[in-house]
Parts: sequence; C-alpha cells; structure tokens
Amino acid sequence: MIENYFKIALRNIKRYSTYSILNIIGMSIGMASAILILLWVQDEWSYDRHFKNAGDLYRVIESKFFRRRSLHVAVSPGILAAALKEKYPEIIRSSRYSNPQFPIQKGNEFIEAKIAIVDKSFRYV
Repeated sequence: MIENYFKIALRNIKRYSTYSILNIIGMSIGMASAILILLWVQDEWSYDRHFKNAGDLYRVIESKFFRRRSLHVAVSPGILAAALKEKYPEIIRSSRYSNPQFPIQKGNEFIEAKIAIVDKSFRYV
C-alpha cells in the first residue's frame, strides 16, 4: 500500500517537475529558517540560566542614539551600581563587569587579550 503511494508521488514529481522543485525548495527554506529561529530563541532564553538564582538577576542596559540609530549597550558608569543599591533597598548585591582588550607583548609580537574585570561582590554560583 505504501509502495503505491511512493510510486504515485514520484510520478507526480516527474510530471510536474517545476512545481515540485519550487515546493521542495520552499519547504526546505522554510524548515531551515524555522530551525534557525528556534535555535536563536533557545539561546536567548538560556542567557544566564546557569546561575543558581537566575530569576533574580538583572542587567542594566543603556540606550544610546548615534546617527539616528538606537544602540543598546550594557556599558554603564562605574558609580551606577553603588547608586542603585543605595536608592533601591531591594537590591541585595550589585557588581560591575568589564571586558577590555589589552595588548600583551610576547617578544616582538603583540597579542590582543580579552580579560574580565569584576567587583569583589561578583560571585559565580
């Protein structure tokens, strides 16, 4: 029974080859797009979920306007963490994070190294 269905499907693909190719290409592009969007959403939802109290973590995002475009960056002034903690008693702990690039010299060669700088109150749990 299923063999008959495959035979009929192959005959229709041969008979209407242009439409079949368009349908197969459209279906494959649609499925690939859906899989890529699903992977992107999964990655976004898993951000910082490795922390014990991930639901209690917040990140300060600053909106900057540059040449009529809005940029959202996680760079904020150094005093902001202490000021927010002082103003809002709900904040239990605050920490600053920075990852600048430093040139390190190895002989005559310079290597761009990325490092992370955090406060003492930063804990990776």
